[in-house]
Amino acid sequence: MFTATHATAATDLSDSSTTSGITWVFDTIGTPETASITDCITTATLARCAGAVAIPSSVTDSSGSASVTYTVTELASSPVWSAPLVFANNTGITSVVIPDTVTSIGAFAFYGATSLASVTFGTGVTSIGTAAFAGNTALTSVIIPPGVTTLSDSSFTGTTS
Repeated sequence: MFTATHATAATDLSDSSTTSGITWVFDTIGTPETASITDCITTATLARCAGAVAIPSSVTDSSGSASVTYTVTELASSPVWSAPLVFANNTGITSVVIPDTVTSIGAFAFYGATSLASVTFGTGVTSIGTAAFAGNTALTSVIIPPGVTTLSDSSFTGTTS
């Protein structure tokens, strides 16, 4: 499980999957095999993800004797006062594509990602948590998918553009 500081060798990558140079750290959240993304690290530099980020629809854990593939169904909540931060306060992300498999975007997931200018939601999103995109001053517009049934009144607070 994710246990430590972002962007350092101290990050526990025991539940992680690497695709196209990005290491996705995740927690398993039940059966059938589903996962919650808790971090995104550029594999070569161990720095937090930056630029255009496409969240995968699945992650594979190959650490055991048999590989297990998990469907990504949520982006974890981010308590902004402690780790894990997921994408919160990540000023390097400029755009994000969320796959159709994700149903829940947790509280503070992208809080304070001040360079985030574009978000593409998958059709599966049904819940956007408290302050999930708050303080994203570069975000100019979003299209909320029709399936969203839970939208916090502060999900987009402080998106000043």
